[in-house]
Amino acid sequence: MARLTEGDGEGGSDGAGDGAGDGGGGARARPEPASFPLDYVRELRAENKGWRLKAAEMEAAADRARADLAATREAAAARIVLAEVKAAAARAGMVDPDGVRLLDLSAVRLSENGEVEGAEAAVEAARKSRPWLFADARTSNSAPPPRPRDAREGRDARQMTPKEYEAARDGRAWRR
Repeated sequence: MARLTEGDGEGGSDGAGDGAGDGGGGARARPEPASFPLDYVRELRAENKGWRLKAAEMEAAADRARADLAATREAAAARIVLAEVKAAAARAGMVDPDGVRLLDLSAVRLSENGEVEGAEAAVEAARKSRPWLFADARTSNSAPPPRPRDAREGRDARQMTPKEYEAARDGRAWRR
């Protein structure tokens, strides 16, 4: 069985002299280094290669995950900005929500603290340059507010006393 010493294999020379100046006339004066079986060294090198390849794969997977995370964050920020611009446009009275596509959103940004900056200014600029996209700012519900309920209305007859029931019955009959 062949044996590999510390100086053999990959590294070549270990820095020991060539015999000149060491007083031995070419003979080495250092002790015999520890040696390992060649098969064992090859097995260790193969195992090391496997671990290096696995580490490289994991690093590549981590890089892909970082890139995916950055892309996801960018897409989420774009959706948040668009939602805030749509809300600002609705508050300003934009007639058609698809009109948001015509706005210049280059100055609208999501700040570090999560606030959208520049949405109101972009909507106001569009209001001045494209007034046909906007109507009067009002709520989306054009129905009148509900009338206040009568205290007697909506009560269950099973929960009323007989006097309350008579009064409620007579009151409804009178209103008809």
